[in-house]
Amino acid sequence: IMGHSITGVSSTNNIHILLLIKGCFQLGIAPSDMPFFPMLPVDFVAKVVTEVSGRQKFLNKVYHLANLQGTSLTQIFEWLIERGYNFRFLATGDWKKEVLARITADNPFFPLMPLYLAEEGQEISKKISHEDDKIATNNFESFLLLSALEIPYLNKEHFMRYFDFLDSWLRETS
Repeated sequence: IMGHSITGVSSTNNIHILLLIKGCFQLGIAPSDMPFFPMLPVDFVAKVVTEVSGRQKFLNKVYHLANLQGTSLTQIFEWLIERGYNFRFLATGDWKKEVLARITADNPFFPLMPLYLAEEGQEISKKISHEDDKIATNNFESFLLLSALEIPYLNKEHFMRYFDFLDSWLRETS
């Protein structure tokens, strides 16, 4: 869940991708080939929760809210570079090795390392039951078909709003 789609206001202490970005900025390196992240703005998620809770037929189900038109992490880093941030791109395997060699406990990315730096095939996300995930995603897709809501695509304009709000936080070193 990202910040608000209009104001850019975002939490800075619990959004994984923001902690990853800040940690990469502090190290000066970024992965060049990371996949897209299925991010959604908090205001869209709030609308979904409100609508689901207000309709009996949607209650008592699990919903995996995911934006299948996600934005790649590489693209996000490229937009940050346009804003004056300095990153050196490395292939993901080389990036993992360099992060492990250089990261310190005060880096915002440090607590998330097990999620992103696991050995190939050992990612924590792969331990989630794919069948349960499919059902939860299908519930969300069924809900969307019956609601008036459309999944927003988080484009450069949205991220510029997020960066406007987060700029001083991203640049602080501790």
